[in-house]
Amino acid sequence: MEILQGENYGTFQTVANAGHDRHGCHALDACDSNNSGTITSADANYLYNYMFNGGNPPPAPFSACGVDPPGTHLGCSTPGHSWCDQNGPPPRPGEFGVLIMEDFGIPVNGPGTAQIFAADFDAGKKATQIQGFQIVVNSPPELELVEINIAGTVPEQNGAELVIAQILDPHALGLLVVVMDATEPFKLQTIPLDDTPVHIANFLYSCSEHPVAPEPAVQHGVFLSNFSRLFKDGEVSEPLQLEDGIAFCLPDECVVSDESPTVVIGDCDSGVENLLLADGCTMADKIAACTAGTPSHKQLMGCIDALLSVWKETGVITQNDSTLIHNCAVNTGKKK
Repeated sequence: MEILQGENYGTFQTVANAGHDRHGCHALDACDSNNSGTITSADANYLYNYMFNGGNPPPAPFSACGVDPPGTHLGCSTPGHSWCDQNGPPPRPGEFGVLIMEDFGIPVNGPGTAQIFAADFDAGKKATQIQGFQIVVNSPPELELVEINIAGTVPEQNGAELVIAQILDPHALGLLVVVMDATEPFKLQTIPLDDTPVHIANFLYSCSEHPVAPEPAVQHGVFLSNFSRLFKDGEVSEPLQLEDGIAFCLPDECVVSDESPTVVIGDCDSGVENLLLADGCTMADKIAACTAGTPSHKQLMGCIDALLSVWKETGVITQNDSTLIHNCAVNTGKKK
């Protein structure tokens, strides 16, 4: 029997299923990507390293059908079946569904989140249930991929049992594989898809540089790779459509900042940490702007209290922090 090493697009899914089911891996030798004589997670890692990270190609037979070397034969899960024996090289996965990356902003004080959504615009009245997905994202060197997760997503809510997140190159490539049910594949947990996109993944990026205000935000394209896949009905499907996103490196409003460790107003140290805010200014910068010119005590307190209100509402500071800064402002104003 002739095979093509690494031929089965179900290899990643086969390994993710931890041996419970070998859907798509009819010729088991073809899924033994490193030709070790067993099918383990090392086979998926070997293929990923070759496909995405410049690693060594699978051993012969590869790039053309051939006979597996002696001593490593695993046989077939479907007797007599081999893509190479019947039809030459294996077919590409079927096409199904849509993956969408929303445009996102990257603030000066931390990463921005590229949220990824999935949909099936042809599902009709009954949602299509998928068992998982593989997402590969390409980004330019001006961005740094700092984290990949499924926090706050439908897969997390529906109890995904296997999550593999790998930053293959922080300035180029990230990978996320999610299998909803690795204990009893294709039976329980799923992700329902219809014509309303559902949130399935997060890729978090920072910018190597931010423009200086009043310059506008700098745009960078972030791309969903053609290696992205959806797992449906025990098969691996290539998305019908990929909608890429745009990252906006937001401008820095305060290039020269007061970076004191705590917020100090006049000669009063509040003891509250002087945090860097999304626009590149520190809390001390914002409070200093309230004192610009010669505001009356009432005007000063109105300006500072407005800042404190926004910071509390957005979770930047606590009520106790707000009270400490407010009291400093009051005491400084009284000394004037």
